[in-house]
Amino acid sequence: MRKDMCNYCNVYSIYFERSIDVSEFNKRILKIIKNLTIVEFEDNMFNYEIKDKTYRGVSIICYTDSIDIITPIFSNSYDNQLEFLLLNYLAFFTNGIIHDHLVNSKYYPYDDRMEIKDDASVKLSNW
Repeated sequence: MRKDMCNYCNVYSIYFERSIDVSEFNKRILKIIKNLTIVEFEDNMFNYEIKDKTYRGVSIICYTDSIDIITPIFSNSYDNQLEFLLLNYLAFFTNGIIHDHLVNSKYYPYDDRMEIKDDASVKLSNW
C-alpha cells in the first residue's frame, strides 16, 4: 500500500521505540497550532487541517510499530509546513526514526529526462 501511495502523495514513515497515545498527542498538538482541526475518519487514521490555510491537510495513519504521514502532491505551502511540523514533533514525541518513501522508492517526482547521461557530459565538454 505504501509504494502505491508514493505516486500521488508525499509519504513519510516514523518507526518508533515507544508506543504512542494518539489522543494525548492530539491534545498536545491542538495547544500548539491555532485553528487546527483534527478529524478521525477511521480507527487510528486522522486528518489535520488548519482553517482557511491548508488546501487538503495532512493525513496520519498509526500502526503498531510505525506512523505514516501523508500529504497529497498538489498541496499548498501551509500543508507542507504542517506536514513538516507534525513529522518532526511525532518523531520527537515517539523517539522515532523518519523514513522518506519518495527518496528510497523507485517513484520519483520527475521522469528520466532529469537524469544525467554520460554522453551528455561529453557533448557539453566539446563546447
